[in-house]
Amino acid sequence: MSSFRELTSRSTRVWSPLQRAVFDDVESGPKHTVVVARAGSGKTSTIVESLGRVPRGASVLMVAFNKVIERELAARAPRGVDVRTLHAFGLRIITTALGRVEIDDRKPDRLLEQRLGDRATKDQRNALKKATSLAKATLAADAAAVRRLVNAFDIDVAPGDEDAFADLVLELLDDAAADTRTVDYDDMVWLPVRLGLRARLYDRVFVDETQDLNACQLALTRSACRPGGRICAVGDDRQAIYAWRGADPDAVPRMVRELDATVLPLSVTYRCARRIVDVAKRVVPDLEAAPGAEEGNVDTASESQMRREAGPGDFILSRTNAPLVGACLEFLSEGRPATVAGRDIGAGLESLVRQSRATTVPELVAWVGRWAAAEAARLLQRERDPSIAYDKAECLERLAAGARSLDDVRARLASLFSEGDDHTRIVLSTTHKAKGLERDRVWVLASTYRRASIEEDNLWYVAVTRARSDLRLVA
Repeated sequence: MSSFRELTSRSTRVWSPLQRAVFDDVESGPKHTVVVARAGSGKTSTIVESLGRVPRGASVLMVAFNKVIERELAARAPRGVDVRTLHAFGLRIITTALGRVEIDDRKPDRLLEQRLGDRATKDQRNALKKATSLAKATLAADAAAVRRLVNAFDIDVAPGDEDAFADLVLELLDDAAADTRTVDYDDMVWLPVRLGLRARLYDRVFVDETQDLNACQLALTRSACRPGGRICAVGDDRQAIYAWRGADPDAVPRMVRELDATVLPLSVTYRCARRIVDVAKRVVPDLEAAPGAEEGNVDTASESQMRREAGPGDFILSRTNAPLVGACLEFLSEGRPATVAGRDIGAGLESLVRQSRATTVPELVAWVGRWAAAEAARLLQRERDPSIAYDKAECLERLAAGARSLDDVRARLASLFSEGDDHTRIVLSTTHKAKGLERDRVWVLASTYRRASIEEDNLWYVAVTRARSDLRLVA
């Protein structure tokens, strides 16, 4: 059968044996497929070429994790492929099944007000909204599942109130499902799954970044495929680092199990030099350097060396934020362009400044110390990692050092944090913020990584594979 690609011309690119195996499977494989695509393995190019290998006449949906990926895939995909984010796809299902709806980001607040009036504090409302959002993402459907969310995601619920809190979350879920005239961002994916809505079904469904999807997104993806159709899910189980925001850490193996899928590897990285691959292989043994890859450089470095030699276009990566804040302030004090990736981090620290009600820098520092001790104790009681509290406190203490007033602290906050892939400055970033990006030279603050679990090993793997040719491990 002819393919989309045959309607134009065959690509002249030389593909690897692993990539050709994916194309052969797309053209004539008998079942669903999960492609395990390691860091820098040419995943996007392989997906685009695969879309062109689908037999002629088949309907094809390509679901993208976010708008950036959607735009890139839409620009490169063959004509006739429906490329959408999961949220856009879900919204289309809703409007097709239910008619026009209003997008209302205040829907959770409105439903809370209808059910509780003014009987809840701001903190209680925030806890309920967070739990309801996570319940949608994880498809929590009973009180026991909600209580597990409360513990797993450190939602602030007073001891003894867990059962009543869980019941209220379930009521809010019912309210959200009943109000089909309005949808918020979460509803776009959750309502089609909750209500069992269907629009168009596709012969072929491709999904990218499978490891970053939550249970609801996985269910929506599966529901798009017609009976007898085929799903091709692409992802890297060792880049699963977003469980803290609701992603299913077992998304890739779950798709393999639930689809009884053929598993195909893309294990050759075209990004990383050989010596960098050798470092990454210690935690992901099947990663391979590309034929002809340069040798590259891996060195240990001191922090003082990093601060002398790092330049615009470099990444400095850390597991935590506080070391990044201190280093960035030093770079800026020397007149060297630098930024910490993540405006949301700055917003969170600004919120703590407001919460302190301090009027002077010493008052702020004293309050932060007390807050960190109390917050760490609360996290320990919930069997959570107390270093989260200490990291935030240390960030503020570094920002406050040498500041003459709270206005100085706020000005530093405003200037320090940014978004975007900036090559004109030294970019200091947590691993989470750097995922999906790469640089020629990357400095990794090795001492901040714990390497005590699969999740921690995943963070390390993502960090070191951001480097193309030069990796500096800062002791």
